[in-house]
Amino acid sequence: TVSVLYWCRAPTTMAERKPHGYPTRAHLIEIHDQPWCPAAIRDAVVDTLRKGWTLPMVPAALSRRVAPVHTLVPVLRDVLDRAATAGVPRRIVDLCSGMGGPMVDVARLLPDADVSVSDLYPHPEEWRALTAGVPNASFVTRSVDACNVGASERGVRTIMAAFHHFAPPQAEEVLRSAVRDAQPIAIVELTNRSIASMVTIVLLTTLLGVVSGLQALFTGNFVVAALSLVVPVNVAVLTIDGVMSCWRTYSVSE
Repeated sequence: TVSVLYWCRAPTTMAERKPHGYPTRAHLIEIHDQPWCPAAIRDAVVDTLRKGWTLPMVPAALSRRVAPVHTLVPVLRDVLDRAATAGVPRRIVDLCSGMGGPMVDVARLLPDADVSVSDLYPHPEEWRALTAGVPNASFVTRSVDACNVGASERGVRTIMAAFHHFAPPQAEEVLRSAVRDAQPIAIVELTNRSIASMVTIVLLTTLLGVVSGLQALFTGNFVVAALSLVVPVNVAVLTIDGVMSCWRTYSVSE
C-alpha cells in the first residue's frame, strides 16, 4: 500500500494519541544510514530499494499492477491537479531524493509535469545520468534542506519513503517549511507500524535482495552478487532496515 499525506496544515503537536492497534513509534537506527556502514553495502541496499519502487524484475504487465510507483502516480496526478487550481506550478520538487528513488519513473509516467530531485547532499553526476533522456526530469544542484527549502523552489513537494528518518522535532520543521512557503507537500511511505506491514517487508526485502543478487551476477556486478547471494549481507541489512522503517513510520494523525 502507499500511504500519502497531502495538503498539510499548520502542525500542532506530535503528542497525539497513537492510532488504535499500533505500537508506539520508536526512532530506531537503520544500518545503511550509519557512517560506519561500508559503502559497498550501502550502495547495494540503495540500488535494491530503488528497484523496489518499480519491480523491474517481474513481467511488465504484472509490474503495472503491483509496483508501488504505479499506485503512486494517480495520487500525485490528483495532488498536482488540486495544486494547479491554487496557482502552484505543475512541478514536483522531490526532497531527500538520495540516488533518485522512483522519481525518474514518476516523470516518465507524468509527462505533463516537471519533476526535480534534490537532497541535502546532492549527487549531480548520478542524477545527470539518471535524468538523461527524460525531458521533464531535472535536478537541483544546490544543497536542499527539507526543513528549510525556501520559497524559490515552487511546486508540490514530495518525500518518498524518507519522512520516517526525521525525529519528531525535525519532522515538524519539514511541515512548517511547507506551510511557511505556502507549497503543498505529499509525504509517501510504503510502511506502517502494523504486524502485517512488518511481515510483508521481511518477505519483500528478502525477495528483492535475492533477485537483485541474481541480476547482478548475470550483469557482471560480482560485488553486489556476492553480498546478496554468497554472504547475504545485503539481504540481512535490507530486512533489518525494513523492519526498523516500520517502527519509525509516522501515522497520518501524528
